[in-house]
Amino acid sequence: HHHNFDIYANPHTDDFAVEYDYNSVMHYGSADFSNDGTDVITPMVPTALIGQRLSMSYFDYVAINQMYGCYDKTPYYWPMDEIDSIDNNIIGSSIVTPSNPAPIPPVYLVGLDTGKYLNALRMKGTEAYANLGSFPDQCLVDPEQCNDGFTYAMWYKEGDSSSDMTIHLLSSLKLPSGNNGPVDRGIDIWVEEIHYYHHKDKILHVKVQKRSECSYRQSNDLHSGWNHIAVVFIPDNFWSFDHIQIYIDGVKDRYLPLTVPCTTSSNVQDTTPTLISGLSPNLDNGHYIDFWIDDIAFFPRQLSKTDINMLMLDGAYYDKGLSDGSLGNRNQVVGQLTSFASIL
Repeated sequence: HHHNFDIYANPHTDDFAVEYDYNSVMHYGSADFSNDGTDVITPMVPTALIGQRLSMSYFDYVAINQMYGCYDKTPYYWPMDEIDSIDNNIIGSSIVTPSNPAPIPPVYLVGLDTGKYLNALRMKGTEAYANLGSFPDQCLVDPEQCNDGFTYAMWYKEGDSSSDMTIHLLSSLKLPSGNNGPVDRGIDIWVEEIHYYHHKDKILHVKVQKRSECSYRQSNDLHSGWNHIAVVFIPDNFWSFDHIQIYIDGVKDRYLPLTVPCTTSSNVQDTTPTLISGLSPNLDNGHYIDFWIDDIAFFPRQLSKTDINMLMLDGAYYDKGLSDGSLGNRNQVVGQLTSFASIL
């Protein structure tokens, strides 16, 4: 069985921009092919368990759907910690790029933590954002195309908590100036700090602007450290005020939806089909942001609570340090990136 352990060059394999997955149902167990039962495979992460045969993992589903073109299942996925070895771009279902040209640090910093194995993407500064690409007439930027709804999921952690920040985690929505009505169809998911008397809360906002309809919801269930966020859009929900559902760490938010800041309009066009994470040029400039984001997944359909929990428990390796890596991702220490400035 020696051939089962052959190492092949990159041109002979395709990982579909999916992280190495110890939990894959295809992964050999520690003692597989051993003559005497001793381990022949030792995970680089001591806590990793390999060889499970109970079910396919989340990344199994992602890779298979990518391989066979089943884009209605998992069409878009960005690990946010994979680097192309040729041009040093962050990769995923599309190439992730910073602003062009990028301002000189420290005004603008986008990158992975220097001295650590690939784990999550950090954006820090007054003009920090990552461009995930342009997708005209597609559901992930234009909700008018989402006949079956959509689901966005990601891991998020705030950086410098001492600063008041408005952080646009994902946005394809150009904001109107002043009191003008909507000027663009799209989706905006952002975090804002709100002060209440003697304390302050982090509020997650979600806005979905269609051609002649706008939906909005918020949640204050965010907490310090890493949050798993899932946003589900249900266009045909009987209750028109409940088109958006928010899950934090797999738990549906418990607050009633609000009707602001949406305004009624008609025939709104999709003028900005670009998906941005961070402080987009379409948004207000000059605000300082500092946050981490990892494992962005998009589905052009509504995921169930069970699906979301599977995504959360089986799909993210986010907060790992130098000794851990990202649970199996290749051991490339980030120090110099041509497209992204490293975080100091």
